[in-house]
Amino acid sequence: MKRLIFSNWFPPFILFFFLVLAFYRLPWTFFQQDEWRAFGAFAILEQNLGEGLGLIFLKPFGGHLIPGDFILWYLQYKLFNLNFPPYALLSLGFHFLNSFLVYYLVLIISRKKSLSLVVGLLFITNGIAHQATTWIST
Repeated sequence: MKRLIFSNWFPPFILFFFLVLAFYRLPWTFFQQDEWRAFGAFAILEQNLGEGLGLIFLKPFGGHLIPGDFILWYLQYKLFNLNFPPYALLSLGFHFLNSFLVYYLVLIISRKKSLSLVVGLLFITNGIAHQATTWIST
């Protein structure tokens, strides 16, 4: 069993298993208010470039600007339109990648695979990361 835990493919498999266990229902949920606001801004952007960019980058109702966020979100909009499941699957893919990177960072720092796996599992299933994964616009 110890040899299995320390093999190279086991940690990503376990992280993926727990990702599916924690978020398997996400593709059957729906967009939140921020996503609908972005879709409206994209519709205006395609009609009037200046006004659309103002809505996206000036964010008159508050918020914060994340470099690259607009490009990634707009590419998703052009690829998936208003079809929710692909947005959710892409979000879960990013969450898996981030969780694996957390696992790998702890592995580099501690040189302990078991500790790294526990930290990766906490990150992939913890409620703090929940909104960043399930709220598609984030």
